[in-house]
Amino acid sequence: MSKNQLHGKIFEKDFLHKFYKLDLDYINSISNTSVFDCPIGKITENTSVKSTKTDCICLGDVNRIFNYIDNINNNEKIKLYILKYQQKGVFKVLQYIYEIDFNMDFHKELFNNISYDKIKSADDLIKNIPEGRTSNECKKNYKEKCSELSKNGKIKYNPKVDSKKQRRLQCSFDITKINSKLYNLYPIEEFNTKYNIKLCDTIKSPPRKFN
Repeated sequence: MSKNQLHGKIFEKDFLHKFYKLDLDYINSISNTSVFDCPIGKITENTSVKSTKTDCICLGDVNRIFNYIDNINNNEKIKLYILKYQQKGVFKVLQYIYEIDFNMDFHKELFNNISYDKIKSADDLIKNIPEGRTSNECKKNYKEKCSELSKNGKIKYNPKVDSKKQRRLQCSFDITKINSKLYNLYPIEEFNTKYNIKLCDTIKSPPRKFN
């Protein structure tokens, strides 16, 4: 995990701690591979929290996200909170919070009418790529398949294939492409006032340096 991702986790854990009044030890005990950042149990809704500097919201494993539909069909409430920050010098400053009910309407906004079989087919194709460097033909094959899937709905299919063992199919979406009726957008001060909390809004964290 990069330093940027770790600093993003500070915003996310602070949110869970203060918004849901959860103990930090409990938050830290939730596995990184958990379906939700905080599942139903100590709170009454499944919750995922994502921090980002851009309009691209990375959701992780596409199978897990698509299969939220099972929770929805079981009448489980799902919330997605997006914490949008800006880099100001050596500081990351939280500015906006998107509050989303991940219900059937939002699921359809992301995936439209695509079948899970098509997603599973692309995922299997990627996971079955042999270890090591991939050929140009192999890259062309899985990239074309993911590009074709991305034409159906607002979700983008992001294959993660390296020269070693990494073989994953992740997904993301552009928040600016989502119907604004499907979320609430709050400046951080307004969100704090509405819910009577004070979220951490500034972290010392220089921008990433690329070689």
